[in-house]
Order: sequence, then C-alpha cells, then structure tokens
Amino acid sequence: MTLNEATRRSIEKSTGLSYAFLIENDAETIDRAIEKKIKKKLSYNLKKDTRRLGRGSVFVALRRFLFSDNLEKELNRINK
Repeated sequence: MTLNEATRRSIEKSTGLSYAFLIENDAETIDRAIEKKIKKKLSYNLKKDTRRLGRGSVFVALRRFLFSDNLEKELNRINK
C-alpha cells in the first residue's frame, strides 16, 4: 500500500511522527511514541456503539456481487 504525499503530510501532522517511523515500527511502538509526545496514556473505548457496527458488503446486500456458482444464470437473465 502506498499513500500520496498529501496523506503522508496529514498523518505526520496529526501524529507528530514521520511516515518512515510509522512504516518501520509496530503498533505498540507507535502508541508509545504518541503517548510520549502527548504526555498522557492513550485510551481505547471498547464499548459497543451501534453507529460504528459493520454493515457488511453493500454488493452482497443488494445482490450485485456475482458468485461463480450463479454467474451463468445472472448473465442469461441480463441478456434476455
């Protein structure tokens, strides 16, 4: 995965860490570096929030994703 220059600058500005540092280190090291920079411990909200639950694939829900077993049937339906 690559990020464009504007995205890299945005990440560097919000975290205070260079893009190279983020790429080279694991999540725990990055968390510690951010904690050191902001001088307080990071906290994570583990409570479930219905607004943030995954809703699955839109294509599957709308039946727009074709699986190999029914591909021929769907192509015949479209060509009629």
